[in-house]
Amino acid sequence: KVDGEYKRFAFTDDGISQMLRRYGVPLRFIKYPYPMPDFMGSFLKTKENGVALTGGVGSGKTTSIVSFIREWLKERTDMSGLASMWAFIVYPEFIMALQDCYNHKKDEQTAYEYLDSIAQYPFLAIDDFGAEKPTEYVRQATYYLLNYREMRLLPTFITSNFSMDFLNDNIDPRISSRIAGMCEVIRLDGKDRRIKK
Repeated sequence: KVDGEYKRFAFTDDGISQMLRRYGVPLRFIKYPYPMPDFMGSFLKTKENGVALTGGVGSGKTTSIVSFIREWLKERTDMSGLASMWAFIVYPEFIMALQDCYNHKKDEQTAYEYLDSIAQYPFLAIDDFGAEKPTEYVRQATYYLLNYREMRLLPTFITSNFSMDFLNDNIDPRISSRIAGMCEVIRLDGKDRRIKK
């Protein structure tokens, strides 16, 4: 039913915007589309690897990932099944939602079920990775998510304000190792684009 609903919007800007909302992309990045940076083009054909964009606040990491997903959608020749291909999560928000699952009612999703459902997406975008408080629970949940995807060669796209060295030293070397193993790590430099002078 969902796929049928979106199929009539195939290859239109409105259809792509609706699909991005379906994936969980924040409205800010849907409403103000940016062109995809050239360096992201090589990942359009990937079936296994992803990319981890690191750099300062406002350096264009999230807009790069969202513009990539937009271009990925434009290249599809078959819209069937696309509604369940991607998930876009803002990692601190995801961790809060995951922890809130412990307050679930009997018929609602458990924390493990929610974590596992996100881990299984064919393509996953994790925004603002490392901004969450690195408790032992967060480390274990993060390890599960990244290890699941690495073992199954599922493309993962990550943005973080922190370098791999910082993640290694301050969060967990198992986690930074898996990111480096399944993603090409690219650093974006530049001034904060959100601050207008």
